[in-house]
Amino acid sequence: METTVYLDEYFLVNFSLDVFSLWFTARLSGGARKAGRFCAAALVGALYASLLIVFPLPLLLEYLTAAICTFFMTWIAFAPRSLFSLFRSSARFSGVSLLLDGLFTLLWRMIAGVFPRLAFPRVAPLLFAAGGAAVALAFRFFPREDGERDVMISWEDRTLTLRGLPDTGNLLREPVSGDPVLFLCERAAVKLMGAETAALIVGGKAALASASVRGLRIACFSTAAGPSSVLLARPGMVAVRRGRSFEEKNYYLAILERSAVLPDGIDCLLPAQ
Repeated sequence: METTVYLDEYFLVNFSLDVFSLWFTARLSGGARKAGRFCAAALVGALYASLLIVFPLPLLLEYLTAAICTFFMTWIAFAPRSLFSLFRSSARFSGVSLLLDGLFTLLWRMIAGVFPRLAFPRVAPLLFAAGGAAVALAFRFFPREDGERDVMISWEDRTLTLRGLPDTGNLLREPVSGDPVLFLCERAAVKLMGAETAALIVGGKAALASASVRGLRIACFSTAAGPSSVLLARPGMVAVRRGRSFEEKNYYLAILERSAVLPDGIDCLLPAQ
């Protein structure tokens, strides 16, 4: 029995399912949800699936190329910063994809059984276009609020957009103004301020740093190891993404020591809300 495959429909179905899978993967893992990256990754996946229809491969080679395509899609969608993170995100994406593929297949067969006319092949693109619209609405009305945030920081003539994570344990305040403190990892601080200024601040050399950096403050706090202190610097601007726009914040900056461990892909720790 021959099966007729409409390549345009097949492409749209795969593209829609890939976008859904990437979005749910990011939602479940608390990662960034960026429509442009997800659409670019889904385009790669849909092209790969369509090419397999035109140019079929042996089973083993198909599995190998599918794994490579999955890694590439994950790299585009989530921009992991380590090999371990790439494998972890790829595994999550693969699991979500298998689950959603099964659910959509079951749903499609149920619809075709109850409403045979809807099983007409050319109706499928319309249904999946509606699904794409639902994903677009989800991007619009369910912004990333409980996980990572985009943080824009300017220092003199430099402006960086970093990935930040709210830290409920970060209760440190600048002693005079009472403004909260944002902690930068040393790598991000070097990119923002330059290696010399960052080294002076993280090293606590207030006398040397004050000659080149204005508005420095010293904040004292207690830890399990005893009393400690950290140098604070006022940046030109700090803005945190809220939905589709950035909201400016009155934050001071502190720099974490190199020994501090942050989650993969995180550049800074935001103060507790």
